[in-house]
Amino acid sequence: MKLPSLVLFAAAAAAGASAFAAEGPAVDAYASDLHPPCWVQLCIADPIQYPQSSYDVEIFRFSLFHGMSHDVTGFDLGLVGCASGTFRGLAVQAVNRVEGEALGMQVGALFNAVGGNAYGLQVGGVVNCNSALFAGAQIASVVNFNATFAGFQLAAVNWNKTLGQGLKVGFANVDENEFHGWAIGAVNCADSMYGLQIGAVNVITKIGRGVQIGVFNAADLYSGLQIGALNLIGNATLPVLPVVNANF
Repeated sequence: MKLPSLVLFAAAAAAGASAFAAEGPAVDAYASDLHPPCWVQLCIADPIQYPQSSYDVEIFRFSLFHGMSHDVTGFDLGLVGCASGTFRGLAVQAVNRVEGEALGMQVGALFNAVGGNAYGLQVGGVVNCNSALFAGAQIASVVNFNATFAGFQLAAVNWNKTLGQGLKVGFANVDENEFHGWAIGAVNCADSMYGLQIGAVNVITKIGRGVQIGVFNAADLYSGLQIGALNLIGNATLPVLPVVNANF
C-alpha cells in the first residue's frame, strides 16, 4: 500500500473511531441508569418483589415481609422496609432501615435505623439508632442512640456519642462527649455539659457550666450552681458541700 493510501486509510479510521466515541456516552448514560424510577413497589420478601431492589420508589411501597429498594419517596408500609439509598416521606413498619439519608417520619414497632443523617420524627417501639446526625424528635421505649443529636429525645436511655443539643428526658441520659441543653432523668452523665441537669445523680466527668439539681451532683471543672444532698465541684474552693455548692 502506498503512503497516500495509508494516510487516507488512517484518516478514515480516525473519523470512524471519533464518530463511535461521540455516540458512546449516550449509550453509556442509558446503560448507567442503575436506579430507574417506579411509582409503586409491591414486595413479598426480597428478591420476590416487583420492581426489583435497584429501583427508586416515588409514591408507595408495600412490604408484606421484607422490601428492598434504592431510594424511597412517599408512603412506606409493611413489616420490614429497607432502602440502600435515601428515604423521604412517611414509613410505618415493624423495622425501618435506611443506609443513606432519611427525611420525614419513621414509625417502627421495633426499631428505626439510619446510616446517614436523619431529619424529622422517629418513633421506635424499642430502639431508634442513627449512625450520623439526627435532628428532630425521637421517642422510643428503650433507647435513642445517635452519633450527633439536635432536638428532643424521650426514652428510657438517651445516648449520644459526639455532640448533643436540645432537651433529653429519660431514665438515663448519656453523652460520651459534649451536650448543650437540658437533661432530665434519674441519671444524667456527660463528658462535657453546658446547661441544666435535673436528676437523682448528675455527673460531668470533664468540664461544665450551668446548673445541676439532684441528690448527688458532681463535676470536675465546673462553673455554675449545684443544688442537692451532696455536691462536688473539683475546682471549687470548697470542693464538697451539702445542699448548695457553687463556683464562678
